[in-house]
Amino acid sequence: TKGRHYDMKLKMNNQVGLTICVVTLLVLCTLSIGQPMMFDRQKKQREREVTARMEKIWKAEQDFRKQNNVYTANLQQLIKAGLLADSLQFIPYSQGKRFKVTANVDITRSGRQVPSLTIVAQYDDYLWDMNENSVANLIEEANKRGSYPGLKMSNAEDSNP
Repeated sequence: TKGRHYDMKLKMNNQVGLTICVVTLLVLCTLSIGQPMMFDRQKKQREREVTARMEKIWKAEQDFRKQNNVYTANLQQLIKAGLLADSLQFIPYSQGKRFKVTANVDITRSGRQVPSLTIVAQYDDYLWDMNENSVANLIEEANKRGSYPGLKMSNAEDSNP
């Protein structure tokens, strides 16, 4: 009976060990599926907020252009003109980084002058505190495609600040 008792104890230990392994595998599988989904959900939420702010800057730039016939790359100028709230110059989730704005006057082939405007926010700016590998992959994919590694609004042809 002593050997039989030992066999039962061994079987119980094996079952407990197997159960722990199964639970651990389930947790790891859930995390491997859940983390990319959570990253994507957070990224989309942040991009909605960043885009909403970019659109407000865009509108302020349009109003500035109506008054001055040109855009300005100086967000302070928009704020002083009362066209933009001070807080809107900052990229959400970026620890105080400002949007980068480029304002130019492009000359067409016919010689016509066309004001151009580009507003950008890099992935590194508004996703800096999220999964490093996922952010690095986004940047790498954008670079491979030849597109801007972040959000960009522009009316300029082939502009790449």
